[in-house]
Amino acid sequence: METPWPPKNHYVFVVILVALILPFLSAYRVTAQDRLNDKDIEQRMKNLSSHTRKFRSMFNSALSKSTIRKTGQENDAKILAENLENNSKNMLDSFKKGTKADPYLLNCLDTAGKIDGVFKSTQLDADTIAQWQRVQSQLKDLARAFHVPGY
Repeated sequence: METPWPPKNHYVFVVILVALILPFLSAYRVTAQDRLNDKDIEQRMKNLSSHTRKFRSMFNSALSKSTIRKTGQENDAKILAENLENNSKNMLDSFKKGTKADPYLLNCLDTAGKIDGVFKSTQLDADTIAQWQRVQSQLKDLARAFHVPGY
């Protein structure tokens, strides 16, 4: 015997309908929660600035003990970390003033890509790697908040 559709019992029909629609509604809610307001963005920028300052110190120390110590590569890598720290601070300052922070974010992301290259070619300690992962995570959050392609 075939089951009639829609079911004669309206309760069953409503339950099935809700079961089909619920996943779409919860997905919408998650998307809406992913949007950051200005206060959240500013806090993430503060965290990034703080973490890049700590990262720079750890990175410089780790480079001094690495295979590239006392070379031009070490100097270049230290300059990258300094640029990242400065750009993250400038981004925060610019955002607080109500001006565009996007150029500083793009510079941070570009510099981060270059620092990634240093990590790939040079063995550094676990603490420095962990700190770098914190910085990268915050950069990715900000990139998504500013709708930077590829993040």
